[in-house]
Order: sequence, then structure tokens, then C-alpha cells
Amino acid sequence: MQKKEIDMSAEKKIAEPLEVLNLVMRKQFAQEILEGKKKIEFRAFSEHYSSRLYDKEVLTYMKLHANEPNILDECDPLREIHTIHFHNYDNTWFLDCECELNDIVAVTDDDVKYLQDEYDCHDLDEQLAQLKAVGEDNRPMYFYFVIGKVINTNLQ
Repeated sequence: MQKKEIDMSAEKKIAEPLEVLNLVMRKQFAQEILEGKKKIEFRAFSEHYSSRLYDKEVLTYMKLHANEPNILDECDPLREIHTIHFHNYDNTWFLDCECELNDIVAVTDDDVKYLQDEYDCHDLDEQLAQLKAVGEDNRPMYFYFVIGKVINTNLQ
């Protein structure tokens, strides 16, 4: 097996998109997507998801060029997701949806307000209130996926 060479040229700054992201989901949430109630899916900002969602070549490029002044503005290591294939652990059902946008969000006033204003999403409101009530400055982060139209499903 031939090892893939990492392209370190200046042209390689944007992450390769990911055509389909497989995500396990509870059937209840899939039904909410079908009913139009659930517009955004969140996943923990963890090593598990980071390894799937960040382009390793772009991260390597950024590390090698870390001292360059505009490197963070010029590079985006987060892969664009085109389709999400939701399913349960046993694969007895599936729900394929377009992904209109994927990004990261912190549980801060500004980020939560953005989700409220842009997507009428209030999934993080209670968590934000709890963090503010206890004065917690270290805020959790999540990957989020804006769900578009349903492409295919075997759910009723």
C-alpha cells in the first residue's frame, strides 16, 4: 500500500469536503427532523469527531506555517459536509439529509444568540443559563450541523 503524500504547497489550504457523514441518532430525533421540528444536530467537540471532521493535511500545513501572520485567516481545516446519513446502532432505519452548514459553536452569549437568531435554535439556552449562573468561564464547544432537506429515509 502506497502512503499518501501530504501536499504542503500554498494552494492546499481548504479542507477536502466529506460527501457523507455517518452519525448515530435516536429515532425520536430523526422523527423530529422529518416533522421539521429539529433543524440542527450537535455533537461533542471531542477527539472522536475532530478526527473525522478536520482535514489532517490542512492541520499539518497550519502547524508548519504557524508563525505566518495570516495563517488562521487563510486556512480552514474543517471539512464541509454535504450529506448526513443518520441511523441507529443496529441500522434498522436511516435518514439521509442535506447538510446546509457545519461549524463549531461555544456555549457563549454570542454563539447561542447566533443560533437563536439564524435558526430559531434554543437547544443550548438552558446550558448557557446554568453556566452563567455558576460563573463558569470555561465553556463547552460543539460541532453543529444545519439540517437541510430530507434526501431519503425508510422511516414512516
